[in-house]
Amino acid sequence: MQRGVGPTRPSSSGDGRLLHLEDESGHIKDSHHGLCITDIAVPDSSQNLRQRLWDDLTRGYRYAWSVLRGYMLNSILVSAATVLGVVTLGSISAYAFSRYRFRGDALGHRYQRYYDRYQRMMADKNVADFDTLVLRTAQLLRMDDVAIEIRSRWDVVLVDEFQDLNPIQYAIVRRLAQNHRHIFAVGDDEQSVYSWTGADPQVFRHFQEDFQIHPDRVIHLQENRRSPPSILDVARRLIALNQPIFADRKPQQTTHYSPFSVEALGFTDDDGETKWIMDDLRHDRAAHDGKLGWGDIAFLYRTHKIGSALESAFLNAGIPCCLAQGRALADDKVVAYVLSALRVIESPQDEIQQELFYQAVLPEALFDNARAWAEETGRSLIHQLEHMARTLPREHGDTKKIWRGYYALKNLEALGK
Repeated sequence: MQRGVGPTRPSSSGDGRLLHLEDESGHIKDSHHGLCITDIAVPDSSQNLRQRLWDDLTRGYRYAWSVLRGYMLNSILVSAATVLGVVTLGSISAYAFSRYRFRGDALGHRYQRYYDRYQRMMADKNVADFDTLVLRTAQLLRMDDVAIEIRSRWDVVLVDEFQDLNPIQYAIVRRLAQNHRHIFAVGDDEQSVYSWTGADPQVFRHFQEDFQIHPDRVIHLQENRRSPPSILDVARRLIALNQPIFADRKPQQTTHYSPFSVEALGFTDDDGETKWIMDDLRHDRAAHDGKLGWGDIAFLYRTHKIGSALESAFLNAGIPCCLAQGRALADDKVVAYVLSALRVIESPQDEIQQELFYQAVLPEALFDNARAWAEETGRSLIHQLEHMARTLPREHGDTKKIWRGYYALKNLEALGK
């Protein structure tokens, strides 16, 4: 359930991946992808602390742009997700870092070591990651003269997906709207998709208290245009186990009907799941005497890897289909190899670029196994791969793959010197 507070109309953008079965004409409906980047500027100042903070922010943006610019190939810009890979040491660690920085969650001994290494790496490279930009912005806005100048630029603050804010981001929003108090927030207090990166739905409570939001100023969006009653009923039973943030919640209504009930199915592996999907498709078509066309069916999935696997399986089984939205250029294995090789040539001593090169040339299972062992033993990934190559039997398949990647990496490093 979404809620809005204030007079302004919100807007939002979406991001979806779709595998669409083709109809007889090969027609596929269009889909879209959105990416939004915003920046914050502050006035010049002679104070040392303020200048250091501003330098961190601008350096972060300059570094991000230099990385993006370096990824241009034949005037095509690769996806931002690939860029993020340049400055992260692994998504699981990065998420733990965000929870620690934004919500104060304990890191634990293992992640503390990784965090210390990550901080040293950032300092050595003189760069700032996204979390640092957010923290520096919050620190700047705690300076009254800076906050006054910045907040004077806008008469109204609108925040969409309010439930995805972490406490630091909420502090920024609060400072921006502190004087005029014209703030409109749209969000779902029962949804917290990004809690693993520090989002905290308790920001709703802080928002109500800080801006003295009375119950009659809360707009309940009661009409659900997405889900049928069968889904809402199951969701409500699960959500009822949580402590509610708003005691006056009103039930949602929906006019959308579906004859299908909610089912939870388990499979031993991906192949078993794919087989069930294809069997279910054929069963549905038979039940409708062929009136249900292949083009009437679509699958939503989370990652390109899943979509590619389903597309191959469907085509091999004689089911016509096509990915409705193409993937980013950098997701192509050949392009990913070229990009990683060029980055090694440009920065032959950069260990992160070396790791990304190994990630591009080694099988995913081998690379993930080496990374897990590196975390367990405390070795760097590069040293772990070399250790595996020297200790595994010579006839072992992984040994040959690692050595091929090793010598290719050394050749690229030589080109860059």
